[in-house]
This record gives sequence, C-alpha cells and structure tokens, in this order.
Amino acid sequence: MFPSPQKRLIKSIALEVAPRLAVKFGNKAFYDPGEIDWVLSQLGKEQDSKYCRCAYAMITQQSFYDWLDLESEFGEQAEFLREVSMALFKQDALPNFEAYLEYAKIHAVNSSHPTNTSLDNAGVIDFGSDSSGDGGIF
Repeated sequence: MFPSPQKRLIKSIALEVAPRLAVKFGNKAFYDPGEIDWVLSQLGKEQDSKYCRCAYAMITQQSFYDWLDLESEFGEQAEFLREVSMALFKQDALPNFEAYLEYAKIHAVNSSHPTNTSLDNAGVIDFGSDSSGDGGIF
C-alpha cells in the first residue's frame, strides 16, 4: 500500500489530469506522452518529476512505462495500477481511464479545493456558463 503522500499524488492526478486529457484529446484508453505533457504544463507540474512520473505510470501505455523504466520506481505496471485502484476506490482491480474520470466527477463536487469545472454524466467537463444567458463561457 502506498504512503499518504503517494496517495495524495494519485488522487490529484485522477482529479486534475484525467478530465483535462479527456476534454483536450478525447476519451481514450491511454494517452501519448506529449498529450500528458501538455496537461502537466497547463497545471504547472511539468517540473515536478514525481508528479510527472506518477501521471505517466497511471495513464500511458506499457511500452512508454517500460521505456521510462518506471518499473524501478513503481514496480510492474499492472501491480502499480492495482495499488492505484486501492488508493482511489479501495478495490483490488485494474482501473481504466473511465474510472479516473468517475473519480474526478465524484470528488470534484466534494473537493476542498473547488474548481470552476465539473464533469457531467457523460464524463464531459462543464465549464459553466456566463450570466448573460447566451450559453457562452466568457
């Protein structure tokens, strides 16, 4: 089981990175490193090596996981993902990207750090609307 700081990191990635990936690049099983890098830069996390490596480990394909030698830090990817599932859902299962979006949907509403975005039932981020009533976001 992960120590608390690692659990917070995993929860942050599921809450912050996953929805942004889905909005920008569509809903996919895995994301390319460049797509993950784009989101990390939007969050100001591109210099946080631990955050980046954990995001790659959670969201990228096995081949990139192996290329980055993430196994030396996190163990085998399948086992790492089971631990991620335990941290997020208290279930021993392999989470898919949809599970991360569901986690974000549930916890964005209950977060102590509210954002101006939320996920709708289809897993799409709703940026809200302005008060003019024309449906625009600005």
